[in-house]
Amino acid sequence: MKKIITFTFILLIISLNFLSAFDVISPYNKENPLELSPGEIKKIQLTLKNTGENENVTLTATVLGTGASILGDAIYPISPGTEIPISLEVSAPENASVGKEYEIDISFNEVTTQEGGILSITSLVTTKIPIKIVDKTKTENTPIGLTSLLILGVIGIAIITKIFLTGKENKVKKKKSI
Repeated sequence: MKKIITFTFILLIISLNFLSAFDVISPYNKENPLELSPGEIKKIQLTLKNTGENENVTLTATVLGTGASILGDAIYPISPGTEIPISLEVSAPENASVGKEYEIDISFNEVTTQEGGILSITSLVTTKIPIKIVDKTKTENTPIGLTSLLILGVIGIAIITKIFLTGKENKVKKKKSI
């Protein structure tokens, strides 16, 4: 029994050396969902990263469900230690209710080649893109920019100067007439 456990442990350690790893990096999460208005279509990017040190990784991307599609080829070869962007088109239904939240799942599966090996271990990562339906037709109260304040300041100074000079000219005219 002890030999079987030792053999299994050694086999596990050896097989882990041949595993490659990858990660999906998304700018969207529960605290920062992708905001879409009803019927809006938006192009976004995710990043695939090969975190392995020795092995090239080839991934296939699959959208699970509806609401998104992969732009371009859905097969991504990635060299060790590198990142590549992938583009998606995400759409909100025309009849989506403002305030509704949902997720789109995208699955990334490692493609393996059988090179004389009996056992093939692949990795699968599913990432979720949270979507929030918002009303983008409402104008937001944006603060006045620095340039606008500078322009208003210059105009204000010009008006005050004009009033001051006009008042002084009127006083000079009144003194001459006396």
